[in-house]
Amino acid sequence: MLNLISLSPELAQSLIKWVTVGSVIFGVLTGLGAGLTFACQSILDAENDKKIAIAQKDAAESKLNAEKLKNAITYRTVSDDQKQRIDLFLINKPKRVVIYYTGSDVESFFYAQSIKKNFESIGIYCDLFATSSVIYYESDIILWSTDLLLSKKLADQLRSSNFNAVYYEGRERPQFTGTVGDDFKPEGPEDVMMIISTKSPPNL
Repeated sequence: MLNLISLSPELAQSLIKWVTVGSVIFGVLTGLGAGLTFACQSILDAENDKKIAIAQKDAAESKLNAEKLKNAITYRTVSDDQKQRIDLFLINKPKRVVIYYTGSDVESFFYAQSIKKNFESIGIYCDLFATSSVIYYESDIILWSTDLLLSKKLADQLRSSNFNAVYYEGRERPQFTGTVGDDFKPEGPEDVMMIISTKSPPNL
């Protein structure tokens, strides 16, 4: 081991100088290393956050698309809540409802049958007619009668029962695309024409 006591003052002064310089350089390198490590870690964290955000966005979009598809392929039916509301709110109900649906659409037929069953359970007689073309409309149910107040009242009652229903305000029978309206000959103002719209394909 070097005998430091025997060092000359000049050599000792040089050693102190180089040790000091080395310490400064080491400190600078240590600081640079720490700063570089922090900067690199920040970049990696930002990239990971970006990937996580993209993954969360993709997951949310996939869930939304799945819900749209589920809604598109789920058959419409009269729910228990709707049935209870029908029993409570259908006052001055029509004697007969003629229900039109798209003949080639099983879902529309199923929905028409569900409505028919629940209407007849409260004393409304229903007829079903299948159309040869596809019926598209913004609302699930469109109502018309020679008595506009009756169709409006029925539409209002159905909406209050959570049905997506509207009434046709024209005096003449509605001529929607694909609807064979000539088959419907109302026997009186207490008869109502109901059109079941086909669900639109999913827009994913």
